[in-house]
Amino acid sequence: MQIFLSKQPLKTLLLLLSSVIAFSLTGCKDDEPTPQPEQEPVAYLALYHTAPDAPDLDLLFNNQLQSQVFKYPNSYPYQALAPGDYRFSFNTVNATTSVVDSTIALEENKIYTLFLVGRNQDLDLLVLKDTLEAPAAGKADIQFLNLAPDAPEVKLETTGTSGATLFNEVAFKESTSFTEVDPGTLTFQVKEAGGTGELLRELRNYQIVAGRKYIFVLRGLQNPPAGNTNTLNIQVIQI
Repeated sequence: MQIFLSKQPLKTLLLLLSSVIAFSLTGCKDDEPTPQPEQEPVAYLALYHTAPDAPDLDLLFNNQLQSQVFKYPNSYPYQALAPGDYRFSFNTVNATTSVVDSTIALEENKIYTLFLVGRNQDLDLLVLKDTLEAPAAGKADIQFLNLAPDAPEVKLETTGTSGATLFNEVAFKESTSFTEVDPGTLTFQVKEAGGTGELLRELRNYQIVAGRKYIFVLRGLQNPPAGNTNTLNIQVIQI
Protein backbone atom coordinates (compact mmCIF):
# COMPACT_ATOMS: atom_id res chain seq x y z
CA MET A 1 0.00 0.00 0.00
CA GLN A 2 1.24 3.46 -0.89
CA ILE A 3 0.04 6.83 0.26
CA PHE A 4 1.88 8.81 -2.39
CA LEU A 5 1.47 8.96 -6.16
CA SER A 6 4.78 7.65 -7.48
CA LYS A 7 6.33 9.52 -10.42
CA GLN A 8 10.02 8.67 -10.40
CA PRO A 9 12.12 6.83 -7.77
CA LEU A 10 14.45 9.21 -5.98
CA LYS A 11 17.54 7.00 -6.27
CA THR A 12 17.06 6.87 -10.05
CA LEU A 13 16.94 10.65 -10.24
CA LEU A 14 20.13 11.03 -8.21
CA LEU A 15 22.00 8.47 -10.30
CA LEU A 16 21.00 10.30 -13.49
CA LEU A 17 22.09 13.76 -12.32
CA SER A 18 25.69 13.49 -13.47
CA SER A 19 24.82 12.04 -16.89
CA VAL A 20 22.17 14.71 -17.48
CA ILE A 21 24.66 17.46 -16.62
CA ALA A 22 27.31 15.96 -18.90
CA PHE A 23 24.87 15.65 -21.80
CA SER A 24 23.73 19.24 -21.42
CA LEU A 25 27.34 20.41 -21.68
CA THR A 26 28.47 18.26 -24.60
CA GLY A 27 25.42 16.94 -26.43
CA CYS A 28 24.65 19.87 -28.75
CA LYS A 29 26.28 22.71 -30.63
CA ASP A 30 26.00 26.27 -29.41
CA ASP A 31 24.03 27.28 -32.51
CA GLU A 32 21.69 24.29 -32.28
CA PRO A 33 19.97 24.47 -28.93
CA THR A 34 18.06 21.35 -28.02
CA PRO A 35 14.59 22.05 -26.64
CA GLN A 36 14.16 20.57 -23.18
CA PRO A 37 10.85 19.00 -22.11
CA GLU A 38 9.09 20.94 -19.41
CA GLN A 39 9.38 19.18 -16.07
CA GLU A 40 6.63 19.19 -13.48
CA PRO A 41 7.84 20.64 -10.16
CA VAL A 42 8.28 17.89 -7.57
CA ALA A 43 9.45 17.30 -4.03
CA TYR A 44 10.33 13.92 -2.52
CA LEU A 45 9.10 12.55 0.78
CA ALA A 46 9.49 9.35 2.82
CA LEU A 47 7.97 8.36 6.18
CA TYR A 48 9.47 6.07 8.86
CA HIS A 49 8.01 4.76 12.12
CA THR A 50 10.78 4.80 14.75
CA ALA A 51 8.72 5.04 17.97
CA PRO A 52 9.53 1.66 19.57
CA ASP A 53 6.74 1.45 22.15
CA ALA A 54 3.91 3.26 20.36
CA PRO A 55 0.63 1.41 19.85
CA ASP A 56 -0.70 0.55 16.42
CA LEU A 57 -1.79 3.76 14.72
CA ASP A 58 -4.16 4.91 12.02
CA LEU A 59 -2.43 7.16 9.50
CA LEU A 60 -4.39 9.91 7.80
CA PHE A 61 -2.71 11.56 4.83
CA ASN A 62 -4.44 14.83 3.91
CA ASN A 63 -7.37 13.64 6.06
CA GLN A 64 -7.64 10.36 4.11
CA LEU A 65 -7.40 7.22 6.24
CA GLN A 66 -4.84 4.77 4.88
CA SER A 67 -5.81 1.13 4.54
CA GLN A 68 -3.01 -0.39 6.61
CA VAL A 69 -2.20 0.16 10.27
CA PHE A 70 1.01 2.13 10.81
CA LYS A 71 3.25 0.45 13.38
CA TYR A 72 6.91 0.11 14.28
CA PRO A 73 9.01 -0.30 12.13
CA ASN A 74 6.76 0.41 9.11
CA SER A 75 7.93 2.86 6.44
CA TYR A 76 6.96 4.41 3.14
CA PRO A 77 9.87 4.91 0.66
CA TYR A 78 10.63 8.15 -1.13
CA GLN A 79 7.93 9.23 -3.54
CA ALA A 80 7.48 12.27 -5.74
CA LEU A 81 4.79 14.79 -4.78
CA ALA A 82 3.76 18.16 -6.10
CA PRO A 83 5.12 20.97 -3.89
CA GLY A 84 2.58 22.20 -1.35
CA ASP A 85 1.20 21.52 2.11
CA TYR A 86 0.49 17.97 3.27
CA ARG A 87 -1.14 16.95 6.53
CA PHE A 88 -0.12 13.88 8.52
CA SER A 89 -2.33 12.73 11.38
CA PHE A 90 -1.63 9.74 13.61
CA ASN A 91 -4.48 8.34 15.72
CA THR A 92 -4.66 5.32 17.97
CA VAL A 93 -6.49 2.70 15.92
CA ASN A 94 -10.20 3.54 15.60
CA ALA A 95 -9.81 6.69 17.68
CA THR A 96 -10.88 10.12 16.44
CA THR A 97 -8.32 12.18 18.37
CA SER A 98 -4.80 12.55 16.94
CA VAL A 99 -1.71 11.85 19.03
CA VAL A 100 0.35 13.67 16.38
CA ASP A 101 -1.04 16.11 13.81
CA SER A 102 1.39 18.00 11.59
CA THR A 103 1.29 19.86 8.28
CA ILE A 104 4.48 19.76 6.20
CA ALA A 105 5.20 22.36 3.51
CA LEU A 106 7.08 20.69 0.65
CA GLU A 107 9.33 22.86 -1.53
CA GLU A 108 10.31 22.13 -5.12
CA ASN A 109 13.47 20.02 -5.59
CA LYS A 110 13.78 19.24 -1.89
CA ILE A 111 13.97 15.85 -0.17
CA TYR A 112 11.99 15.32 3.05
CA THR A 113 12.46 12.39 5.40
CA LEU A 114 9.84 12.15 8.16
CA PHE A 115 10.25 10.11 11.33
CA LEU A 116 7.58 9.34 13.92
CA VAL A 117 9.71 9.43 17.08
CA GLY A 118 9.58 9.25 20.87
CA ARG A 119 7.88 7.19 23.55
CA ASN A 120 4.19 6.37 23.51
CA GLN A 121 3.35 9.19 25.91
CA ASP A 122 5.34 11.81 23.97
CA LEU A 123 5.24 11.14 20.22
CA ASP A 124 6.52 13.67 17.72
CA LEU A 125 7.15 14.01 13.97
CA LEU A 126 10.76 14.82 13.09
CA VAL A 127 11.35 16.34 9.64
CA LEU A 128 14.67 16.35 7.79
CA LYS A 129 15.07 18.46 4.65
CA ASP A 130 17.80 17.93 2.07
CA THR A 131 18.53 18.93 -1.53
CA LEU A 132 19.00 16.90 -4.70
CA GLU A 133 22.71 17.74 -4.77
CA ALA A 134 24.78 14.61 -5.37
CA PRO A 135 27.91 13.77 -3.33
CA ALA A 136 31.32 14.88 -4.57
CA ALA A 137 32.89 12.72 -7.29
CA GLY A 138 34.15 9.41 -5.89
CA LYS A 139 32.57 10.04 -2.48
CA ALA A 140 29.46 9.06 -0.54
CA ASP A 141 27.61 11.16 2.04
CA ILE A 142 26.54 9.91 5.47
CA GLN A 143 24.16 11.48 7.98
CA PHE A 144 23.40 10.15 11.49
CA LEU A 145 20.32 10.36 13.73
CA ASN A 146 19.83 9.22 17.30
CA LEU A 147 16.17 8.19 17.53
CA ALA A 148 16.51 5.78 20.47
CA PRO A 149 14.49 7.51 23.23
CA ASP A 150 16.27 5.94 26.23
CA ALA A 151 19.81 5.92 24.80
CA PRO A 152 22.51 8.35 26.00
CA GLU A 153 24.40 10.73 23.74
CA VAL A 154 26.15 8.53 21.19
CA LYS A 155 28.86 8.55 18.55
CA LEU A 156 29.15 6.78 15.22
CA GLU A 157 32.52 5.28 14.32
CA THR A 158 34.07 3.14 11.61
CA THR A 159 36.55 0.41 12.51
CA GLY A 160 39.76 -0.93 10.98
CA THR A 161 43.09 0.68 10.19
CA SER A 162 41.37 3.69 8.64
CA GLY A 163 38.62 3.84 11.27
CA ALA A 164 37.38 7.22 12.42
CA THR A 165 34.75 8.90 14.54
CA LEU A 166 32.25 10.29 12.05
CA PHE A 167 29.90 11.94 14.57
CA ASN A 168 30.11 12.52 18.31
CA GLU A 169 27.77 13.53 21.13
CA VAL A 170 24.52 13.03 19.21
CA ALA A 171 21.57 13.26 21.60
CA PHE A 172 18.06 11.86 21.19
CA LYS A 173 16.22 13.46 18.23
CA GLU A 174 19.41 15.13 17.03
CA SER A 175 20.49 14.82 13.41
CA THR A 176 23.91 15.62 12.00
CA SER A 177 24.91 17.23 8.75
CA PHE A 178 26.13 14.97 5.94
CA THR A 179 29.82 14.11 5.93
CA GLU A 180 31.88 12.66 3.07
CA VAL A 181 33.32 9.15 3.24
CA ASP A 182 35.25 7.01 0.81
CA PRO A 183 33.32 4.09 -0.69
CA GLY A 184 34.07 0.56 0.45
CA THR A 185 32.96 -2.18 2.82
CA LEU A 186 32.90 -0.70 6.31
CA THR A 187 31.93 -1.75 9.82
CA PHE A 188 30.03 0.89 11.79
CA GLN A 189 29.75 1.08 15.56
CA VAL A 190 27.44 3.16 17.71
CA LYS A 191 28.99 3.82 21.11
CA GLU A 192 28.13 5.81 24.19
CA ALA A 193 29.71 9.23 23.69
CA GLY A 194 30.88 9.63 27.28
CA GLY A 195 32.08 7.42 30.10
CA THR A 196 33.52 4.10 29.00
CA GLY A 197 32.41 4.45 25.39
CA GLU A 198 30.27 1.31 25.67
CA LEU A 199 29.49 -0.36 22.35
CA LEU A 200 25.71 -0.19 21.89
CA ARG A 201 25.27 -1.60 18.41
CA GLU A 202 27.41 -2.68 15.46
CA LEU A 203 26.74 -2.98 11.73
CA ARG A 204 29.34 -5.20 10.08
CA ASN A 205 30.61 -5.17 6.50
CA TYR A 206 28.20 -2.62 5.06
CA GLN A 207 28.85 -1.63 1.44
CA ILE A 208 29.14 2.12 0.85
CA VAL A 209 28.81 3.09 -2.82
CA ALA A 210 30.20 6.26 -4.39
CA GLY A 211 27.57 8.77 -5.46
CA ARG A 212 25.01 7.68 -2.86
CA LYS A 213 23.65 9.33 0.28
CA TYR A 214 23.01 7.33 3.45
CA ILE A 215 21.09 8.15 6.61
CA PHE A 216 22.18 6.00 9.57
CA VAL A 217 19.49 5.83 12.26
CA LEU A 218 19.88 4.44 15.78
CA ARG A 219 16.41 3.29 16.81
CA GLY A 220 14.74 0.98 19.33
CA LEU A 221 15.16 0.83 23.11
CA GLN A 222 18.32 0.29 25.11
CA ASN A 223 16.24 -1.08 28.00
CA PRO A 224 12.92 -2.30 26.59
CA PRO A 225 10.16 -3.12 29.10
CA ALA A 226 8.87 -6.65 29.54
CA GLY A 227 7.14 -7.87 26.41
CA ASN A 228 8.79 -5.31 24.13
CA THR A 229 11.38 -6.82 21.75
CA ASN A 230 12.33 -3.58 19.97
CA THR A 231 15.95 -3.47 21.06
CA LEU A 232 18.57 -1.08 19.72
CA ASN A 233 19.43 -1.47 16.05
CA ILE A 234 20.90 0.54 13.19
CA GLN A 235 18.67 1.31 10.25
CA VAL A 236 20.27 2.56 7.02
CA ILE A 237 18.20 4.63 4.61
CA GLN A 238 19.68 4.99 1.12
CA ILE A 239 18.85 8.05 -0.91
